[in-house]
Amino acid sequence: MNLENLVDAVASRTGLPKYQVKQAVDSTFDIIKEISQIEPVSIRNFGKFSTIVVKGRTFSNPLTKAHIPGGVATTPDITAPRFYPSKFMRHLFRYGKAPENNTPEVNTEE
Repeated sequence: MNLENLVDAVASRTGLPKYQVKQAVDSTFDIIKEISQIEPVSIRNFGKFSTIVVKGRTFSNPLTKAHIPGGVATTPDITAPRFYPSKFMRHLFRYGKAPENNTPEVNTEE
């Protein structure tokens, strides 16, 4: 599923126009991106978005180490995104159904 399919699914389920749903989905993802740079973002029964620092490493290429001063090179530290699925989502993907004791609440009143 891509962004367009997600927008179509939400629009058909909610009855809202697609342009409003697209704005809401884009805003949601933008907020998650911004906040997850500062602190982890946890969404109940879905997962946690955060960032991790991947330490740089030292390496050598046996074919070209004569060209590298000292025979080794290093990569810089980088910040990488990380997603940890919730226990509910892991169970859903493993067994194809929601766990009986941790079903998310769904509002059916309209």
